[in-house]
Amino acid sequence: MKSLFILCTLFCVLSTATYAQSFEYTEDLNKDIKSLLPEGKIGFEIMNGISSSDRSEKIIEKFTKALVENKEWFNQQMKMVKEKEGEPVPYDKRMGITKEEYDYMVAKKFDLGIHSTGQLSLNIIYLKNRLHIIPSDTTDFKQITIDFTSKKATIDEVILNFHAPINIDATDNIFNSTWKGYGWRHEESNTNTASLDNSEDLVLKVYNLTVGFIDSSKQVYINIKGGEYSKGEKTVDFKYRLLSQ
Repeated sequence: MKSLFILCTLFCVLSTATYAQSFEYTEDLNKDIKSLLPEGKIGFEIMNGISSSDRSEKIIEKFTKALVENKEWFNQQMKMVKEKEGEPVPYDKRMGITKEEYDYMVAKKFDLGIHSTGQLSLNIIYLKNRLHIIPSDTTDFKQITIDFTSKKATIDEVILNFHAPINIDATDNIFNSTWKGYGWRHEESNTNTASLDNSEDLVLKVYNLTVGFIDSSKQVYINIKGGEYSKGEKTVDFKYRLLSQ
């Protein structure tokens, strides 16, 4: 799936809580988060499974082979994507696919679909203007906190800065729906360049938290991700893409 991620880069004892199947997005962080996550226990599906069409799989296979054969060129493209803030790079035959296949993948957004790989319950607790999210099952994190005064979030001991309200008004995404929410992020690194290789000098820490609402399915969406590299070795790597049951 690493090549798929790169290709995407190139071109987010308590009672059970109940809540309305509608949500009015106000861009008021306190109000919206409390509406999306009422106090109690909420069950989620872990939507970490990713599938794609047969045609996309064949294109990805060709792309993966080209990635290995043209690693230096791909490193340069990764750096370009970062500098241009995610703008897709022009087609190049070194991608290992035809122009028609390139256009297909860009238009179809890789034909990706998601499916459940398990369930997870979250205990939602409000104390002193803070939201505490505590998993009731074994996970790679013990607790998430959102501070409504500072607007900062934490995943265990890692502090994430508030990004901005999110308002996705297009449906060409993995949910096939518009959706709205809020995002937090923490990133620190000892380098400004992106590489496909984990160099022995690389130190990298990236954590993300997203809380939102999927308009078409009327589900609460939470994305929790953490990754750390230390001198080329991955020391932390987890992701939970959650949709309310």
